[in-house]
Amino acid sequence: QKNKFNVDKARMNVNRHNLLSHDFYHVLFRYDTNYIGEICVQALAGWITNTFPPKYLSFVMSIRECIRYRSLEPFHIFREAVKLAKNLSHHFYLTTYYDKLDMDIEEVREKYNIGVPERYIAFSRKIKDLKLDVIHPEYKDLQVEELLDNTL
Repeated sequence: QKNKFNVDKARMNVNRHNLLSHDFYHVLFRYDTNYIGEICVQALAGWITNTFPPKYLSFVMSIRECIRYRSLEPFHIFREAVKLAKNLSHHFYLTTYYDKLDMDIEEVREKYNIGVPERYIAFSRKIKDLKLDVIHPEYKDLQVEELLDNTL
């Protein structure tokens, strides 16, 4: 019985990983903790781990936000998050978060091919509850600033 697989321990470990990854996704992918940011983080989680519940949840939530904003843009932002997840280096999910904590955030983004959510950022310019400050309000994300400068 010493080598018997313990389902409860496995579930606890997966849940701990998902909890940690959720917050990391917000920071690394530049999504706020508002409703649309949560849609994107759920989409990332679903496609990175290839699990149905977050894929379905993010899709349904994006449709709800389309109705709320009377625009298809939330759905396009959801699709952009899916694209970012698909373009992500497969090594991202296979490495621990402790390894990433010792790296500069831009180094992590470059190493694992984490793109810029351009549609999300453009939409944030129009919507008051999107602040683009998931790291710290004074943090200067050069790629985001360049994107914003080009849209003015």
